[in-house]
Amino acid sequence: MGLKSKKMLFISSMLLVMALAFTGCTPSSTSNQSSGVSSSGDTQQEETIKFPTKPLRVIIPVSAGGFSDLNARLLTDVITEEKLFSQPMIVVNITGANGAEGIKAAMESEADGHTIMFWQTLSFQSQYQMGGIPYSVFDLDPLAQVIEVPNLLVASADAPYDTVEELLEYAKANPGKVIFCHSGVGNSTHLAQEAFYMAADIGNDVFKTIGVAGGAESLTAHLGKQVDVRFSTALDSIRYVESGDFKLLATTGTERPEEYPDVPTMVELGYDLVFTNKQGYWMPKGVDARIQQQLADAIEVATKTERYAEYCAASFADPVFSGLDDFRALLEEDDKMIADIVTVIRGTN
Repeated sequence: MGLKSKKMLFISSMLLVMALAFTGCTPSSTSNQSSGVSSSGDTQQEETIKFPTKPLRVIIPVSAGGFSDLNARLLTDVITEEKLFSQPMIVVNITGANGAEGIKAAMESEADGHTIMFWQTLSFQSQYQMGGIPYSVFDLDPLAQVIEVPNLLVASADAPYDTVEELLEYAKANPGKVIFCHSGVGNSTHLAQEAFYMAADIGNDVFKTIGVAGGAESLTAHLGKQVDVRFSTALDSIRYVESGDFKLLATTGTERPEEYPDVPTMVELGYDLVFTNKQGYWMPKGVDARIQQQLADAIEVATKTERYAEYCAASFADPVFSGLDDFRALLEEDDKMIADIVTVIRGTN
């Protein structure tokens, strides 16, 4: 079996896991787990506070089955498998109000390190900046980034363009004819789309831009020929590239996809556009610094396992770990970029 076939098999298995996620299954704990880890993988030192003393809870502020949920559940499974804590880690989906209910639950949790939250950064940041939620990424303390996910520019297979340049030429020659779809105002695909328009220096009159209520709906609309082109994740679209329904025009990542070396980055094409979504953990403010470090260390160990590397590769993503201060700095940098995009979105709506 070739590498690409293995990746497709892995993606199929991930889709099955997404379906099973709706049952609320979580990994079980192991009785002989260690009480904590350091960055070197050793058990905690004498001066380290005893932790954990009860089950750990991972809040996800969106429904089960999505990319954030799948990633959090996999990492929870890996942390359990690697015996990084003496207590079980349980995933809890607390949904509602564009993620605000889950964020609020995490903020109001006891600041003892036993409750943390997992979500994607762009949705968190853009929802706040656009007024969709009352909480910012800094109302909780950033704990760790675990992954970086580029967007893929995907077109219908029978579209009369095979490159980004051909797409733009065709769209400019036929204003409003090419339907560009995103999966909701402020969603990461919407931000990627607006960033592309800015990088390509085109107005909103070139494409007919529509939004639908979610990634699944966006995919359905594309498969149904209701839209022509959109940004998406690999988990969402690659199987349909393989089936011949879609074709890839470019990636917003820093490197070409290993499995599709002919697909260029936007930067290679001359556009100042590197746009990646990050996922990570947050915690209530006030958690003891020693516990913060133990949590970050355990998460780092999980991101460096072979199992997590395989998951990221199948998702066309990179297992990028950034802990505590580094994660905060990345969020501050992204906040400025998103603010520029949100300003454009507000100006066109």
